[in-house]
Amino acid sequence: MTRWPIALLVAIMAAGAPAGAPADAAENLPAPGFEIDQTRSNNYRGVREFRADYRGPLFDVQAHIRRPKDDRDDYLKNVMGVMARAGVSRMLVMATPNEGRRENHEKDADYRRRLAGMSGGRIQVMCGGNYSYWMHRAWRDGYSKSELAKILDRLGRAIIAGKCVGLGEIGLYHFNKNGRQAVISYPPNFEPFVKLIGVAAANDVWVILHAEPVIPDGESCEARVFGALALLYARYPRLKLILAHSGMTNVANARRILGLYPGLVLDFKTIHRKKHKHWRNLEPINDSSLRLFEDWAKLMEEMPDRFIAETDAKFGRISRYPLSRYDTETGRLRAVLGSIDPKAARMIAFDNAARMFGSVRRGP
Repeated sequence: MTRWPIALLVAIMAAGAPAGAPADAAENLPAPGFEIDQTRSNNYRGVREFRADYRGPLFDVQAHIRRPKDDRDDYLKNVMGVMARAGVSRMLVMATPNEGRRENHEKDADYRRRLAGMSGGRIQVMCGGNYSYWMHRAWRDGYSKSELAKILDRLGRAIIAGKCVGLGEIGLYHFNKNGRQAVISYPPNFEPFVKLIGVAAANDVWVILHAEPVIPDGESCEARVFGALALLYARYPRLKLILAHSGMTNVANARRILGLYPGLVLDFKTIHRKKHKHWRNLEPINDSSLRLFEDWAKLMEEMPDRFIAETDAKFGRISRYPLSRYDTETGRLRAVLGSIDPKAARMIAFDNAARMFGSVRRGP
């Protein structure tokens, strides 16, 4: 693995970064590279009937934790306790795209590193997701070269020092799906975004990208999202990219994306009944009765090395996310995984992510 010297890396990434906002998106996005299917899937289509829960190990590749108001180590120990109870052998923890709105978001990052340090290597940290809001704001208000350089430098140093194993969850498009969510939105060719991805690419680490291709009212921004993939892979051909939540697109597009970009992986989560209506245009993998759609089941069995599993847990939100909820969410994952071929289920549940993020190491 090649690690770039920090001074050289920052000089390359920050060079030419303009101070303005709208002028920073002068570069046109390339064509997506495949014909986009804008069909919105029928949420009453065929499903794979439940067989038996998957009982093997789980690697949860996307769980969020922030520092609760009562900052004590016993909460961190309780997180590890529910992880063990749920049979989750490994976990990646990270910021949500909107965490950067919090005044103390850097302390949240320190909190995640504390958890990783207590875990004996079973928990690893993704970093930089809290910069999503900075980019949302910088696109509208402008930014300075020095401000961007500090962010790129901080990310590069964290990766090289082993404080994190990748970049994420970066929010490019994160819309208000339930009436209470803050929005993240900026152009995919916004240079701070492209250069932040470049730091990860230069250091050969994975990026988790949240990019919703359809606005809640049904308006498509699929050409922008899939054009972003074309742009990033043109700049960084060896980019290791995870599209969050199955790319939030239909199976036809997912298959085309996976065929076009060998370095791209989809992570998936289940959508429970209450949230299902908010995801009607974002292509959930399961129906409102928590049964896996047959077309997703077939794609997972066809390309089992290109999927990984996540809960999207929100630890640290004490009143909204009781620790017992994690048992429910991992249970739903096990039910979905138990509906597909056992060999494919094991690869998706654990083996793929273990290969991607390496063997367990002591310390953060």
